[in-house]
Amino acid sequence: VLNPAERATADALLQHPWITGVVSSVPLKTAVQELKRFNARRKFKAAVKTVQATASLLGRARTRGSSLAVDNTV
Repeated sequence: VLNPAERATADALLQHPWITGVVSSVPLKTAVQELKRFNARRKFKAAVKTVQATASLLGRARTRGSSLAVDNTV
């Protein structure tokens, strides 16, 4: 918060649940499972994007008549 008058006081922050130790009702095991699913989904999406980019580049190379093989005429 940019305005100092709107900022929380040290006393108010010391009463925050993160500091006082009051935990949420969501079990940690559930949170860990959700993170694992999120990471797996993120990795899968990255792999799909990599395949799409590779296919796009190969398609462009073929359209331009390029060859991916090494030129042996030299």
